[in-house]
Amino acid sequence: MAALAFTVLVTALVRPWFAHSSLSSAPSLWSMGVHLLLLQDLFQVQALSAGIWYVSIDFQLFAMALITLWLSDRLQRWRPQWKLRGLLVLLWFLLSAISLLWWNRQDNMDVEGLYFFGSYGLGMLAYRVRLSRITAKGWGLIFVLGLVAILLEPRLRMGVAWVLALLLAAWPQSTPAQVHKLAWPYLRQGLTHVARQSYAIFLAHFGVSLLVSALWFYADWQAPWLNLVGMGLSLVLSLWAGNVLYRQVENKPPTLGRLLAWQAVFVFSGLAVMAWA
Repeated sequence: MAALAFTVLVTALVRPWFAHSSLSSAPSLWSMGVHLLLLQDLFQVQALSAGIWYVSIDFQLFAMALITLWLSDRLQRWRPQWKLRGLLVLLWFLLSAISLLWWNRQDNMDVEGLYFFGSYGLGMLAYRVRLSRITAKGWGLIFVLGLVAILLEPRLRMGVAWVLALLLAAWPQSTPAQVHKLAWPYLRQGLTHVARQSYAIFLAHFGVSLLVSALWFYADWQAPWLNLVGMGLSLVLSLWAGNVLYRQVENKPPTLGRLLAWQAVFVFSGLAVMAWA
């Protein structure tokens, strides 16, 4: 919601003098309403930010994972005599199979999380294999599922996800001492710092890049070296904006009050843009 509010304001600011296809339409009450629930693609409403589609899919996938965890826990408490220790893995496998073998092969269904659950589920299965003592059987399960999906319909991105899941499942565990030797201390600390804030940087970078691009367009700076400077400035400002978003929003304790407050900020930003337009 915070990143959306920022992007909506930046888009309104640059719209009068920067005509570009990446600019979304001005917000409306309906578009803001569906964005509050991250359902804009399901209702075929144009996104107010380029990255919100991914956020919505990620939200759906995370919700599906939580539902499987809750369902597995409830069934095991309800019927402890059934010995449902492998129920969670079975649910992940079934959802992954449905996604890889059917849903992911359908046209115009990439606005639902189940379309991408094949790759998501392969990653979760790989994680469970690494924790399990029956790694050979788990690895074979991932191998067969991915192989059938590839034979049924070859897909490059699905193949990449399958190979990575196999590697993650089979790769030996690294000890802290081994990890410590992977990079120089300052480099490792820097990468860890950026990695921790990567989601916030992703959310903030579109608005920043849009603003820098609009400024360069308005100034008519077309020389290659000036564009390189602009790209570097956009990178630095994106890292800074992501850091601010991480510290002020993401790293705060998640509460319903904070969610509602940032939703209100997003709505007020949209109303301000509507009034200005």
